[in-house]
Amino acid sequence: MEKEELIRRIIECDFRKHKLNLLKELGLCGALEMRVLREVSSNGGELSISVLTDGLQISRPNLSRTLKNMEEAGKIVRKADKRDRRNTIVCITENGSNCLEGATEKLREFFYNALDRISSEELTRYYNVSETIYAAYLAELAEYKRNKN
Repeated sequence: MEKEELIRRIIECDFRKHKLNLLKELGLCGALEMRVLREVSSNGGELSISVLTDGLQISRPNLSRTLKNMEEAGKIVRKADKRDRRNTIVCITENGSNCLEGATEKLREFFYNALDRISSEELTRYYNVSETIYAAYLAELAEYKRNKN
């Protein structure tokens, strides 16, 4: 496997694990804001608050505070659901899309630059060990489910 492909795969594995602290260090928006923007964006740019809280697995009050800040920053707008006025829809704005795209690119560049400092051999070993650990997790989970029934 070529170094470029290894770096891409390692970033996919490590991206979630490390980005929470890096967002702040790199001067980007907060982790929850990133998750909201990504979730709304990946669902066509609009999503109900109830679907959003379920998808992000966070409480409604925690989400409400974040949405208020995001709306004030012009990253999202909230509007009533036309089908059921009791529900609220969260819509990503152009500013929100630009924020998400810029943050994603800045993080990707950071990871590529950091991992480029490591030899292909070391990256290969790391990737292989990560895959082995992941396979062990899946096997353990499958066994747990079998024994649970």
